[in-house]
Amino acid sequence: TIERVPDAAALAPQDLWDAEWRQNLYQQALKGVEDATRAKHFQVFHLSVVEELPAKEIAHRTGINI
Repeated sequence: TIERVPDAAALAPQDLWDAEWRQNLYQQALKGVEDATRAKHFQVFHLSVVEELPAKEIAHRTGINI
């Protein structure tokens, strides 16, 4: 997520490029997971991995049983 990218003002140009590269790679990987899974499965994955929500909250938001 964007919170994981360091402050651009505090980075050297190469470090900034590396941070942007990692963020782009992360976004592409996330898109690959989304494209390879059903919408409901991706929603659960996103809430769990990206938003780091607890299982009970994910179940409540998605209507699944745990």
